Amino acid sequence: VNWNIILFGAEISFAVQNYRTFSQEGDSNESSFSSRKLLAFILVYDICRRFHLGQQPWQPTQFQERWQIPIRLIRTVLQDLKEGQVVVETAGNGFVPARDLSTLTMKDVEVAVMGLRDPRVQAIAERMKIPLSKLLSDYQEEILRALASRNFLEILEGRGGAFGAAAITPKPAKE
Repeated sequence: VNWNIILFGAEISFAVQNYRTFSQEGDSNESSFSSRKLLAFILVYDICRRFHLGQQPWQPTQFQERWQIPIRLIRTVLQDLKEGQVVVETAGNGFVPARDLSTLTMKDVEVAVMGLRDPRVQAIAERMKIPLSKLLSDYQEEILRALASRNFLEILEGRGGAFGAAAITPKPAKE
C-alpha cells in the first residue's frame, strides 16, 4: 500500500511538471516500436543539425512543444540514445551528438534503439534449429551494413546518397 502512495505521488508530480502535455502522455505507451525507432532517427538528425549549425544544445521540451509528441516518449527514446552513446546530455538538460558527426552513423542509432540480442534467446533459437533465426540475422546484418555507410555529416550536407538526398523534416502538428 505504501508503494502505491509513492507511485501515485510521483504521477501527480509528473502531471504538475508537465501540465501542458499530460493529456498526451497516455499515448506514449501506445507508440509502436517502429514509431520509437523513427523518432530516434528524427531526434538524432535534429540534435546533429543544431550542433552542425553552431546553435545551442537541443532541448527536448522545445521539440515537444513544437511537434506535440509526449515528453515521456521523447525521454524514453533519448535514454536509449544516451545508453547507446549516440547523444550526451549537457549541463542545461540539452543534448549534443556524442561524437564527431563524420563518425556518427545511422547504424549507431539503429543499434542504440534495437539493443543487442539477448544471448539466451539466441541460444534457444539455435538449439531449436529455427530456420528463421539465420534469415533474420542475415537481414539485420545487411541493414546495419547499409546504415553504417551513412554518417550524419554527409546527411546534413546532402551528400548521403539515397538516404541523405532528402532532409528529414517532420511536419508540425496542426494547430
